[in-house]
Amino acid sequence: PAPAVAPAAAATATATARDASPYSNAVAGQRPTNAGQYRKRENFVKAKVIMLSGCMDEQTSADVSDVSSFGLPANVGPGGAGGACTNALQHCVHAMGDQKIKSGQYPYNKLLADCQRFLKRKQYTQVPQLSASYPLNMSEPFKLRSMQGRTKALLIGINYTGHGVGELTGCHNDVKVMKQYVTQNWGFSESPANMKVLMDDGRNQSPTKANILAAFRWLVSDVRPGDSLFIHYSGHGSQQVDYDGDEESGYDSTMVPLDYKTAGQIVDDDILAKVVLPLPEGCEMFALMDCCHSGTIMDLEYNLAATDSNMAGLTNGTIVALPVNVKFSKKQKRLAAILAAGAAGFVLGGGPMGCIAAMCCAAGAVGAHSAAHKMQKGQL
Repeated sequence: PAPAVAPAAAATATATARDASPYSNAVAGQRPTNAGQYRKRENFVKAKVIMLSGCMDEQTSADVSDVSSFGLPANVGPGGAGGACTNALQHCVHAMGDQKIKSGQYPYNKLLADCQRFLKRKQYTQVPQLSASYPLNMSEPFKLRSMQGRTKALLIGINYTGHGVGELTGCHNDVKVMKQYVTQNWGFSESPANMKVLMDDGRNQSPTKANILAAFRWLVSDVRPGDSLFIHYSGHGSQQVDYDGDEESGYDSTMVPLDYKTAGQIVDDDILAKVVLPLPEGCEMFALMDCCHSGTIMDLEYNLAATDSNMAGLTNGTIVALPVNVKFSKKQKRLAAILAAGAAGFVLGGGPMGCIAAMCCAAGAVGAHSAAHKMQKGQL
């Protein structure tokens, strides 16, 4: 998030880092099971993935100096600073009550509307956005797990302690709040085998780029149908020039790790490849991304920003399910090409190793494509 009192200053700080960062463009895909025919994207993203983001791609998301005005119960989290998105969600779910939520009486359309109204009432301009890997029916009840199968959770909070410009104050608190919520209200296990926390607090694992990418691999490893996964990220988000040509806006959305000045940022292409595509059918994931420029940071194909017109559509019934994000037309074509590049590996392997071979082939194809773009621009 950006500081609530001076979002422009924080945006300038991250933009400066964005221009200086190395580019990361690897994307891997999986071959659909019906050989010879590429299906629509929602069918090769096999798992059900839902993301609530704090703002649209072009917006900043606020870091609030004191969330006491959010009206949270006294026993919720440490208090003090926090992200507007994380704490708006906390306000909404606690106002609704755990019993109603668990009995399926809190649909996604009401959750999104409640978050939007709350942020507007607090005079935040950021517009929350709901995204999914499939055309989520907005009358479906909000849930973080199906109450069966195993759980795995990854929580990342970065205050950029000691960085001076761009330093945040509420991201560690956000992680503590969400950790309490998913464990106490949804039964997520705190065992090190099931939960990983990255914070720049000197006690938890440091949220460097390498550690975050390793945590992504940990999260999706050994996942099977019936498992429920949760990701929470609270920190800076940014944008950087898209050198693959698959973004209508010309920019990739990014997570900003602690060592972004030397290691670079984590682009949406990487999050799609490393977190979304490897998940098996029958697995569910919920992600809460409380950072700037986060509307499509997981590259999910279906989304709805909580604008006034879209909220009116949910109310009058003209919007029933998450619509396709029309901005993804270029990305979908590129993913089809990536799948074609990896198809031989899949067919030859015919099993898990074949999938891995296909993804490696695809990543290699994308790497060559990215290198060609950089050579044209004199960067290699």
